[in-house]
Amino acid sequence: MSTGFLLSCLCLSIVCAVAAVYANSLRNPFIFDDGVVLSRIPRDTQLWPLPINSRWLVDVSFRLNYLISGANPAGFRIVNVAIHALATLALFGLVLETAALPRFSGCFGNSGVWLAWVSALAWGLHPYHVQSVAYVCQRYESAMGLSLFVCLWCFARGARSPRPRLWFDLSVVAAIAGMGAKEVMVAAPGLALIYDYVFVCETPGEIWKRRKAVHAALAACWALAFVLWIGAEAERMERGEAGVERPERFAYLLTQSSVIVRYIVNAFVPGGLCFDYGWEVASSWTEALLPAATVWLLVIVSVYLVFRRSASGFLGAAFFLILAPTSSVLPLEDPAFDHRMYAPLASIAVGLVFGVYRMIKVVAGGRMGKVLMFVAVCMIVFLGMLTVQRNRIFSSELSLWTDVVSKRPGNLRARNELAIALSESGRLDEAKMELSRVLDATASVEPWHPDWPAKPLPANSMRANRFRALANMAVTLEREGKFESALEYYTEALRIVPFSEQVRDMMRKALKAMEAGERQRSGSGDGEREKRSESERNALR
Repeated sequence: MSTGFLLSCLCLSIVCAVAAVYANSLRNPFIFDDGVVLSRIPRDTQLWPLPINSRWLVDVSFRLNYLISGANPAGFRIVNVAIHALATLALFGLVLETAALPRFSGCFGNSGVWLAWVSALAWGLHPYHVQSVAYVCQRYESAMGLSLFVCLWCFARGARSPRPRLWFDLSVVAAIAGMGAKEVMVAAPGLALIYDYVFVCETPGEIWKRRKAVHAALAACWALAFVLWIGAEAERMERGEAGVERPERFAYLLTQSSVIVRYIVNAFVPGGLCFDYGWEVASSWTEALLPAATVWLLVIVSVYLVFRRSASGFLGAAFFLILAPTSSVLPLEDPAFDHRMYAPLASIAVGLVFGVYRMIKVVAGGRMGKVLMFVAVCMIVFLGMLTVQRNRIFSSELSLWTDVVSKRPGNLRARNELAIALSESGRLDEAKMELSRVLDATASVEPWHPDWPAKPLPANSMRANRFRALANMAVTLEREGKFESALEYYTEALRIVPFSEQVRDMMRKALKAMEAGERQRSGSGDGEREKRSESERNALR
């Protein structure tokens, strides 16, 4: 069998495997923030003018999706699956090119192709990625991962090619595309430099003499990322999303040590994967002492191994560099999300596959090849089955939030979302029970003080959760026809967050519905009820 034919078959098998495990996600509806993505697509579906922000490329892809298939979830998910399949192929190519570098001459032989194939499938079929593929709005993450892998793959091809210019140019183009997919792509220029130092150059001086142009071009992409970030911040201010309170930097960094440990554990035991962790920021350094020691030890070892030009050092550096924009001193509203492990998981998958291969080769020589391949295929099939199973959790808001609450019972935001899903399913009593739990947990929240500035609340803060629980309880009571009780909850919600125009709007509609019901029952206005309605209207002012 020729090498070209074998590679074609392996690439086809990767595409088919990815398509097979995500086939059952295509019929899933839009969920949670998918609606936000749809709401930001211009209704006239114009592609011009292009958005100027750090995610413009994916935003344009959403517009194209809407232009071709309308608001059909399957059309959006087919593109997500295609991007993920391409990312898996790009990782396969990257690992294959790396194994074929002169640095590894004689290390893997014919096994290099199969090790790259197993590594790519172990990564591509891992249930970690359901949140980046089946969840439409996380196309940002998968598109960034695809761009990153293509950037490094083209760089690796250029390093081996007698005519490297084309491949290096393509590497820069991929970096530019990634800067328009998600901000995390800023890790790419640094990773390319470390890749060159660890795998390609014979001496550090060779990097400057032979490849300074491509590294300078990749570094110039940081300027583009900065300009796009400014555009993104301007858009956030336009939408009124700027000014959300963020955690303190040191507390966020401490928290990330526990988050990263959880990320690593989930890679090996994916049963703990959770759509929304609702992770609380560490209140003292003692809470994160052991995880912090573990993570910093791994960082130090990775840096040491990079200087030793070890492949393990590059994998460790890639893991931490890709996570750095979301897991360091740049605080985000939510400390932990599974989709942030989209690209970093490749370091674990590749390291595990090649590590096991090297260990077995040392212990058993070449006698375990077939057994090892059988075990690898079983592992891939098992991961695929877990992914199919996790896709089912994303089949509805109800199943999604039920899973989250079962894994993170203290997540009040998730309980609010579960209550909404229960209410929309007609299970009103269960919805009220969930909301009552949130209200009990947030009973200490004080009414809004008139001197406090009106600004967006952190989504999982106690105040935000109490406000949403009160408003959701009012909506649930409206569905039961209990308008007077609903108005009381709306009024209480406005005491917690008085500048919510949405709740004021909902309250007006509840008043009109109550008055319409009264007129229908009595045929005339009742003085006492008119008086009460007037007092309720005053609460809106």
